[in-house]
Amino acid sequence: MQRRQPLFLAASTCAILAFVVVGFVVRDVLADRKLQIRVISNTPLLAERPVSLQSESSIRVIGTLRPGDSVRVLRVRYAKELMAIRVESKQGLGWIVYNSRTVRFEKGGAASGA
Repeated sequence: MQRRQPLFLAASTCAILAFVVVGFVVRDVLADRKLQIRVISNTPLLAERPVSLQSESSIRVIGTLRPGDSVRVLRVRYAKELMAIRVESKQGLGWIVYNSRTVRFEKGGAASGA
């Protein structure tokens, strides 16, 4: 019976660790989904998430968001030189690259500090 205790402790430690990691991921996704953005200029809607500014040009464009288009933020991912935002729009699901000339965070969103 003595040998089962270390195995039980290892399993319970792994379960607790997994619970904590899942909690952090869920919190991060929910924080992203609270963000509100406004499209202020034509913005390409990309099929895949760009990992660099150079890769953005090689990704298939599936549509163009126009000023005033309604979008829902699903996820925000960061790379060394860009912020990619996964959005849902009338044109479907896609990624946009944050650029202050094309997209703005609305007041009341988590990014604005309000």
